[in-house]
Formats: sequence, structure tokens, C-alpha cells
Amino acid sequence: MELKRINDDISVSPQISPDDMPAVKAAGFVTVINNRPDGEAPDQPTSATMQAAAEATASGMVSILLLDAEKVASLCQAASAVGTLQIANYLCPGNIVVSGSQAACQKIVELAEQAGGRTVQLAVAGAFHTEIMQEAQAPVTEALAAATISPPRIPVISNVDAAPHSDPAEIRQIRVRQIVSPVLWEGSVRKMLAEGVDRLYEIGPGTVLKGLLKRIDRKIECTNINDG
Repeated sequence: MELKRINDDISVSPQISPDDMPAVKAAGFVTVINNRPDGEAPDQPTSATMQAAAEATASGMVSILLLDAEKVASLCQAASAVGTLQIANYLCPGNIVVSGSQAACQKIVELAEQAGGRTVQLAVAGAFHTEIMQEAQAPVTEALAAATISPPRIPVISNVDAAPHSDPAEIRQIRVRQIVSPVLWEGSVRKMLAEGVDRLYEIGPGTVLKGLLKRIDRKIECTNINDG
């Protein structure tokens, strides 16, 4: 299978992956959790607790297009007058996702369009990567405490701070922080490029990440792998 070939290739020619569960598994640093192999268990408590936290508050996410990060941050501050609102994902230049209460999301749509931007309300029911998700942190901390975590065999860039981490205790802390911290996707990609990465793979259906990469650096090569 093509995916297995890529994974085998990474093992002999280490690259750097953004911090999500496929990257975690490829890096091999989550080995056993509650006697279940291959990092299966963290997805389940994370998903359940995130969903519970999301349902506790009427909230959502909005993609802000055509405006820079500084402008979006100022609009977030203004919209926060009617409810919690934070930047949730720095995707690429001109595409930043904000997350918060429904009232604040509605307000920033109005403000962004007045400022010359465009908006897309995302089909999610939750203010992910904001303080609204705080109640999910304790259950995830407990689940990770039960995990056997080893130093990764390849560098994994955390999307919390766009930096690699190898200490198991630090990895646990970073993954908990991720619940309420913005995703530094653009920063993570730029870190990879600065480290000399010149080829990336998007695993799974679709080419959304490939499109984002081209907005960050048009020269980077990205191949889509979908064994399904």
C-alpha cells in the first residue's frame, strides 16, 4: 500500500509532521493506553469530552478570509463585547478561523464584512480551541496519564507552539493545552520548511491541506495519499 510505503520511508528518512493523531501514530510515541495498542484510546475520551464541552455552550466557528491576522485579532477583541471569541486556527495568509459563542460569531461576521473580508460559517457546533473547551482538559489529562508515551522516533511539530517536543511529560502537557489553544498551522508549516522539508504528504481524501500549503509557499511539493 502507498501509505505503508510512505510510513516506511519516513522511518529511514525522518521528516516532521504537524501535531494530530495520524502524526502521533506515525511518530510512534503513543504505544499503549489502557492496554490498547497504537494510540487508540486517546481519540475516544478526547472526542467525547470535547463534544460534551461543545454542547455546554451555544457556540461555533467562522473562517475569516482576505484579512490579515492582526486585523482579525482586533475584530475578535471588538466582537468579544457580546461573548467569548478567540482565534482558533491560523491556517494560511488570508484564512484565519475564529471560534466562540454564537453571538460573538455573528458579530464578527458583520465586522469582518464591513472591513472588506469574507466569512464562511463552519458546520461545527462548538468553540474548539478556546477557553470554552476548558472542561475537556481534566478528562483528557487523566486519559493521557494512563498512556505509555515514548520519545517520538521522528520529530513531531506541536501545533500549539509550532515547535517539536520529545519529552513524554512535555508531550502530555502540550496535548492538553491544544484543547484551548489556537492551531498554529501556518507556523508549523513554516517551521518544517525552515528545517529543510521539501516534500509533504496529505493523507486521506481531499486536497484541502495542499491548497493551504500553496498559500504559504507555492514551491512546496505536496502529494495526496488516499488508500481508501
